[in-house]
Amino acid sequence: MSEESPSAEVSPHSNAVSGETSMDKSKRYDRGIRVWGAHGQEALEAAKVCLLNAGPTGTEALKNLVLGGIHSFTIVDGAKVTPPDLGNNYLLTADGLGMPRAQCAAECLKELNESVSGSYVEETPRSLMTSSPEFFKPFTLVIATQLGETDAVTIDGICRQHGVKLVLLRSYGLLGYVRPSVPEMCVTESKPDNKVDDLRLSNPWPELAAHAAALDLSATQEHVHSHVPYALLLLKATKHWKEEHGGKLPSSYPERTAFKDLVNSWQRHVDGIPLDEENFTEAISNAHKVWAPPSVSSELQAVLDDPCAASITQQSPDFWVLVAALRRFIEQEGEGQLPLEGSIPDMHASTQQYLDLQRIYRAKADADAAAVQAHTRALLEAAGRDPGAIPLPDIKHFCKHARSLRHVELEVGSS
Repeated sequence: MSEESPSAEVSPHSNAVSGETSMDKSKRYDRGIRVWGAHGQEALEAAKVCLLNAGPTGTEALKNLVLGGIHSFTIVDGAKVTPPDLGNNYLLTADGLGMPRAQCAAECLKELNESVSGSYVEETPRSLMTSSPEFFKPFTLVIATQLGETDAVTIDGICRQHGVKLVLLRSYGLLGYVRPSVPEMCVTESKPDNKVDDLRLSNPWPELAAHAAALDLSATQEHVHSHVPYALLLLKATKHWKEEHGGKLPSSYPERTAFKDLVNSWQRHVDGIPLDEENFTEAISNAHKVWAPPSVSSELQAVLDDPCAASITQQSPDFWVLVAALRRFIEQEGEGQLPLEGSIPDMHASTQQYLDLQRIYRAKADADAAAVQAHTRALLEAAGRDPGAIPLPDIKHFCKHARSLRHVELEVGSS
C-alpha cells in the first residue's frame, strides 16, 4: 500500500547540512532571503509540507519550496507512473514506469536539496483522509492538487480542525487557480512599497534630544562639521525653530523654506562662499521628515481596531495577543506613537557619529519592545496561558514591523 504507515509522523530532520555554517546557508538561500528576509527564511526552514497528488502542478509547487529550504515534505499519491506522466512531469523518467509516482517524485525532489528530507505515502488522498485524518496534524502546510469538490471540502475540514494551512491548486492546460483555505491571513511583514524612516525628529525622546543638544556645531573641526549626521542637524534646527515660534513646527510653504534656510545657514564658509558639505544637502532634502512624520495608516488602524484584539482568550492566536499589547503600548508608554523600529537610514557621517546615533535608536527600540513584552505577558497570564509563551525575539520582530501589519479575512475556499 505504501512505503510508510499513513499515521507515521514526518521523521525529524535537521535542516542544516552537516557542518554547514550560517554563512553557507545565507549564500545558498541568498535569492530567497532577499525577497522574504531572514525571518521568512527561518519560517520556511521550519515548514513541514504535505503534497496531495504528484502531478505536474503539485510537484512544480513543491520543487520551488524544496529549493527554498523547507524542513521536510511528504507526497501522498496512489498512482503508478504511466507514459502520459513522462510528457507532462519532468521529475518523472522512463526508468520509473510502473513504479509508485509518489516514490519517484520524492526521490527526484530530494536530489534538488540535500538539506531537505522527503518521504512518500503510496495511497490515494481520499483513502488517507478517510482512514487516517490525524495523519495531517503534524504538517505546517498541505498543498492539495487536482482534487474534486468533495475531497477538497474534506481536506479543508481536516486542516481547519488541526490548525494546518491549506492551499488548493488545480490546473487546466494553460489555466489554473490557487485557493488559500484559511479563516484569515495575519501578516506581520507586508513588504510595503516605500520604506518609512521613523526618526522622531519633531518629538525626540530625552536621550536623543540630549545627544543632539550636546553637539556644538560652532566648536567642531571642519572635517567633523561636514560629517555630522543629517538627523542631528535637523534635530538641532527643529529645537531652534520651536524656541523661536512658540513650540510650533513649520506649517506653510514660506515657513518650510525658512526652516531649510536656517539649516543651510549653518554651513561653513570660506571667503564668503559656503563649503559643499554633503550632510547639509541631505538635511535639506530630508527636512520634510520634521513636519511630516510617519503616521498610522488606515490598514494598520483597522488591525488595531479589530475586535479580535479587544478580547484576548486562551484560544487567541499570538498575532492578536501582540496586537492587543501594541494597543496598550500606544495608549500608555507610546503616547500615541508606535514602538520605534530602531534602524536609521544611511547618512553622510563619520563612522563613530553614525554608530553613536544608531545605538541611541536601538536602545529606544529595545526599551519599547520590552514595554510591549510586559503587556504581552500580562495579557497571556490573564488569558490563562504561559506568560512566556511568546518569546522576546518574536516580540521584537513584531514591533519592528508594526507599521506594516495587515489582516485579511478570507471566506472558506476564497481565492
